[in-house]
Amino acid sequence: MKCCSGLALLGLLTTVFPLRASAFSPQEWVQPLTHCQDFQGRCLAIDISDRTVTLFQKGKEVNRYPVAVGKTGWETPLGNHYIFEMGRDVDWIDLFTGELSEHNPMLGSWIGYARFEDDIRVGFHPTPNRNSVGQAASHGCNRMTVEDFDQLYQFIEEAKSVVPVLVRT
Repeated sequence: MKCCSGLALLGLLTTVFPLRASAFSPQEWVQPLTHCQDFQGRCLAIDISDRTVTLFQKGKEVNRYPVAVGKTGWETPLGNHYIFEMGRDVDWIDLFTGELSEHNPMLGSWIGYARFEDDIRVGFHPTPNRNSVGQAASHGCNRMTVEDFDQLYQFIEEAKSVVPVLVRT
């Protein structure tokens, strides 16, 4: 599985789990949802210009975190998405060499919300580079501090239904 438009995750079947694939139909909400305030479950809104992700529960803002967004040429994909996988202890392989890397820039954690052709995936992950958070610095993914990522992970884990991710400029 490739993520962040040029990086790959190894061990998908053992370390990343799909979320409630049979419990919901994303098409039920993807078309009509324009704001997280309109959604009665948990919802995430990524603002590219502010470089933040805002967490909503029952239409009310409950938290906001700074995130890195995609740099020029590797923009974070706009639109309506949903969390479809999460994982801890996710291995990292270098797409260019095909080798497992001891340096895991995702720190082993992943929350995926967009999937494209060639199995390219985009999502949230923690970063050891705190200075990149709040910048246009990634290959499309949303980097977060470890502490903020852990809170986001818990917020999504506790959800009782699909978690939409709305990405806007």
